[in-house]
Order: sequence, then C-alpha cells, then structure tokens
Amino acid sequence: MSRAATALASLPARWRHVLWLVDVERYSPSELGSRLSMTPNAVSSLAARARKALRAAYHAAPTVDA
Repeated sequence: MSRAATALASLPARWRHVLWLVDVERYSPSELGSRLSMTPNAVSSLAARARKALRAAYHAAPTVDA
C-alpha cells in the first residue's frame, strides 16, 4: 500500500467521506451542509481538520522503498 493510501486509511470514515466529497467531488460546504445535517461552517471545519490529520498521517507513515 502506498504512503498516501496508508495515511488516508488511518483517518476515521467520516473524515475520509468529507474529504472525498469536498476535494474530489468538489461539493461546496453549503451544498453539503444539509446533506450531512451540519452547518456550512461545520463542514468547512471538519474538512480542515481532516486535511490536517491527513498531512500528519502522511508524514508519519513509513516510506516504502521501491
């Protein structure tokens, strides 16, 4: 498994889900607010925490020699 995949897999499912919706599918926080039963600000905050955790997990993951 790649370093990025390992880091992503280490996140809670909810964080992975919001990252996918915001960063891959390009939903706006206001679009997701009602879908996730959250305010747009809460969606933005959750996505920011998830990105920060993903960066930390990526840097902490062991490198794989090819």
